[in-house]
Amino acid sequence: MKHLLTILLASIGGADTYTWISLFLVPITGIVSWFASRKVRNNSTLQQLQATIDMLVEKNKELYERIAQQNQQIAELNTQLTEVRRENAELIKGQTRISKENAELKKQIAALTRKPKTNSKQ
Repeated sequence: MKHLLTILLASIGGADTYTWISLFLVPITGIVSWFASRKVRNNSTLQQLQATIDMLVEKNKELYERIAQQNQQIAELNTQLTEVRRENAELIKGQTRISKENAELKKQIAALTRKPKTNSKQ
């Protein structure tokens, strides 16, 4: 490296310190600014990603709340359905009982209408 510097000094021909500083300062500032802008770009990307994650978390929270509400509604509907099924079973049982009574009454009516009329003057 020292040999390279002496060659550069010889080729410039007696350049002063200010020239050397300016010669190396330009590329160094370019490199520093490139790293800084890269960091800003990365930070900007990270901020965008964080905003997206925050939005997705919020949407997920809303969906979870909706699912919880719907699950509660489903549970209530299942309870109502069980009650309706119980009532339906009772109604079917009552209908069956009434149908049997109706059939029995029909038999009694048929038996009464077949009886011979007796003379009421006896």
